[in-house]
Amino acid sequence: MKTEILEKNNIFQVDNYLKTFDRSNLFHSPNYLAFAAKFAGTNIKYAVAFDSQRNICGVLPFAEKKGKYGIILNSSPYYGSNGGILTNSPKDNEVLWEFWSL
Repeated sequence: MKTEILEKNNIFQVDNYLKTFDRSNLFHSPNYLAFAAKFAGTNIKYAVAFDSQRNICGVLPFAEKKGKYGIILNSSPYYGSNGGILTNSPKDNEVLWEFWSL
């Protein structure tokens, strides 16, 4: 399994994955996140776990904001919104958490 950071120009795969995932919500949606990011002044990225055939098996959308004291990462452009990890299995979840904690 491989984990990568995808930015807005490569998120069509993420959008397709989210459409088949029954627990995804508005706060995971690339369209919503792009809209919200404009107002929050953030950059939206996705940590994505791929299997050996490059099928997505997990995503973690997050917003990145550079400020006076450094970079802030949050799972949504607005703090307190519900984004978070979506994965196919507990093992995939663990892989994304390990990647995130590096």
